[in-house]
Amino acid sequence: MLSSNPRCPRPGLALLSILAAMAALAATACAPSLNGARRANSDPAETARQDALAMDQALAHDEARAQDNAAAVLASARSTATSVVDALPRPDWSFFPGLEAERQRDSLTRVRSDRPRPVLFVVLDTTRADHLSAFGYHRKTSPHLEALASEGVRFSRFYTNGAWTRPSITTFFTSKHRHEHGVEIDQPKILASQPTVTESFREAGYATVGIVGNQTVRASYGFDKGFETYIDIYDELSHNPHASVLADRAIQWIDGNDNPDWFMWLMVVDAHDPYTPEAAYDKWEKDYPIREMDTPAAEYRSMPSERTVKVMQALYDAELLQMDTALGSVFEHLRKTGQWDDLTVVVLADHGEAFGENNCFRHPYHFWEPNVHVPLIIKSPALVGGEGKVEDRLFAGVDIAPTLLDLADVPARDDLQPSGTSIAEVLAGPITEGWDRTVYTEMDAYGLRRFMVRQGDLKYLRFLPTDVNRLAWYWHSSWEHLTTAIAPGRTELLFNLADDPTEQHNLMDEAPELAASMAEALNRFNPDADHDGNPPTRPFTPPPTSTPEDAHPDHDDAPAPKATPTTTTSAGGAAHELDDDAMDDLRSLGYVE
Repeated sequence: MLSSNPRCPRPGLALLSILAAMAALAATACAPSLNGARRANSDPAETARQDALAMDQALAHDEARAQDNAAAVLASARSTATSVVDALPRPDWSFFPGLEAERQRDSLTRVRSDRPRPVLFVVLDTTRADHLSAFGYHRKTSPHLEALASEGVRFSRFYTNGAWTRPSITTFFTSKHRHEHGVEIDQPKILASQPTVTESFREAGYATVGIVGNQTVRASYGFDKGFETYIDIYDELSHNPHASVLADRAIQWIDGNDNPDWFMWLMVVDAHDPYTPEAAYDKWEKDYPIREMDTPAAEYRSMPSERTVKVMQALYDAELLQMDTALGSVFEHLRKTGQWDDLTVVVLADHGEAFGENNCFRHPYHFWEPNVHVPLIIKSPALVGGEGKVEDRLFAGVDIAPTLLDLADVPARDDLQPSGTSIAEVLAGPITEGWDRTVYTEMDAYGLRRFMVRQGDLKYLRFLPTDVNRLAWYWHSSWEHLTTAIAPGRTELLFNLADDPTEQHNLMDEAPELAASMAEALNRFNPDADHDGNPPTRPFTPPPTSTPEDAHPDHDDAPAPKATPTTTTSAGGAAHELDDDAMDDLRSLGYVE
């Protein structure tokens, strides 16, 4: 009788075959046949040998059949899996023509920890993904990021939710879109009531430090929320402090920190205009005598020469290498001090930079691919299996805050209600899911209201009518040259980036159903995006005056901003009220004149 005891397994195919062979042999031995008579007169040893040979032959036959069946099942499973994977989208890498890497086509393993993990969050200011050698660029601009990518996952379709630093960074830390958090040119401060991811880390017992070199995210604008230490290095140095200085500060803090659970935000700004690399990194287009370039215009009435643009790009690339080298020193220090293996590292950019694409330079309000399609690299012991691979699903800045917390196994505060999704959760889920994700980018500044929708290979842009009075207030001497900024009426554009990566062929008339679908998605996402308004009568609300406590809820000794605001009235009668510091910070980075 076969046992029903769970510790005693039921007989498998091989055992059943043995029993069947023994039964057959027994039946043959008992049958009144010539064979039986011969067995009766034969040598017992010979009979035993023949019986053993028969059993071996039966076992061999059944095992071969079982192996054939198992191989057939495995082949069928592999064929099914291959057909599923082959059916997944394969987004064109035309934005990264030199990228050679394996596409991520398996679910990653999510490794949970019984204790929190340290996190290094690096923001690269003004960094185009397609100018990093880590993403296939022909110049060796980012060898240390290449090494990081070999230990982690690169993302081929990651988008920023804002066109410039302040709204993008706010989204990273709040997981809210522009129309939800409201931070932009005119409203420079994160509201005291707005929770940030840093506060969740701090409540979990983390040491939190911010080391930033961009003056538009100073502590006075509320970006120090949740940070125990916030190093506003721009207060000490001139415009665009070099990444090496910021890296030194990061290493000093790491060496002085005694809390194994820490969260660091490190923002390096070398790539931001003007393009003034150190001589050690100035390697390309060396035959051109000018080795520095000041802040370009956002648009030109007549384009600069091709030679000038090439040199501009060469100097920019040198600044990327300069920045990468400094980051490499931080990474190496963490390896030497034994902190690297347990560390989650997330590297991304707040926005990119244009070099004449669609007649645009720099980045202040551009929604073209060079500015909003940015790099993302994630290396984490909490996410295993994607080392060196490239993930093709769409993600955006709004997904960063929940991802940082998830990878660190830190719970979010109850009041932090993310609008995004943990990237780790998606990557650890079924590989067949997440390909229908949609991402959005928004702007409401300079009198411009702009929106982007990305889904699949499609990109839909909507530019609402420009409030020219507001535009002229910010760009008083050059606003008439900003031809792509001035939209007299609603402008809608639709591109298939797989076929048209440089966004030259508008499909609005050729694909009206697709255009309508993308437009409806935007209207559902933000109903206000469907209201053109009537510029310049659209009301302009000056930013609220905040007390030092409002701007610095975690710091009792925070300095107050300058007391006297600058108030200007545009031709449309709208009062623009920004204090002197806010205007100086915007002006120093070329965001206003």
